[in-house]
Amino acid sequence: MSVGAEYEVEETLAVGAGELPVEVDLEILADTIGVEYDLEKPGLEIRPKESRLPLMTLFTSGRLILRAGSEDELFEEFEGILDGFEAIGLVDEDQRDDVEFEVSNSVLLADVPTSFKLSTLAVGLGFQNAEYEPEQHSAIIYTTDEYDCTFSIFHNGKITVAGSPSAERAVESFENFLGELEIWM
Repeated sequence: MSVGAEYEVEETLAVGAGELPVEVDLEILADTIGVEYDLEKPGLEIRPKESRLPLMTLFTSGRLILRAGSEDELFEEFEGILDGFEAIGLVDEDQRDDVEFEVSNSVLLADVPTSFKLSTLAVGLGFQNAEYEPEQHSAIIYTTDEYDCTFSIFHNGKITVAGSPSAERAVESFENFLGELEIWM
């Protein structure tokens, strides 16, 4: 997606959470679907071979956390997982309708065609909301009650937006935040 003509914004991660209306024996499920279950971890992690992040973490309670590259992919994956659970008898058609699922976190990467002098910007944004410790992290971490997300601002003009409950809200927050950054660009 594009914000104006000057800035590019890309959704890079969407995380959703839900709960199956049944408890799950994770060892039996792992055997059934042919994945390894690490008993040291609190949930069963199912990940594609090419990914470092689990696609899904499922807990004995039926609670699940699902990750995908975008909200559209997230809901597609969720429907596919429900299809698979229905196929192996974990949930039936009636129970499937009772499964609640919603996006809990959307992460965006924005590319602003400018460079920031981070030490100056951190002062300008205010130390009560901007954390900048260059020895520990190469970005300003900016949080405020005004936005439902956190911004990481890098010297090269890259800005990550994390923690918003939807991509739409994240883009809206980013656009508003750009107004605050205009004097520093």
